Amino acid sequence: MRALLRLFVVAVVLFPLTAGATIINIPGDYPTIQEGIDHAVDGDTVLVAPGTYRGDGNRDLDFRGKAILVTSEEGPEETVIDCDASYYDLHRGFYFHSGEDTSSGGVHGSGGAIYCYESAPQ
Repeated sequence: MRALLRLFVVAVVLFPLTAGATIINIPGDYPTIQEGIDHAVDGDTVLVAPGTYRGDGNRDLDFRGKAILVTSEEGPEETVIDCDASYYDLHRGFYFHSGEDTSSGGVHGSGGAIYCYESAPQ
């Protein structure tokens, strides 16, 4: 069973976006979504170009508690995270485990697309 996730908007909004916020383009600035997240700081946006993203660095995405926005450039119809998961090789699109709270974007629980542990994004 392959898990696919349409990337619409997943936000960790712990602090308001500021005028000094940076837009990090994927794959223009960094080749993987995780590299963009890793280089982002609170208030930044990781803007993902249309396409299908798969493999390491493009699944099990970890915000590491940052107050950032990860969104697709052209909407969920054009941007897909292919988790390439199976019954024996589990992967998810996003992994919240760094204390993200109800002001964070996402789905609470441990479903197929998003895994939450000691976090409660909405």
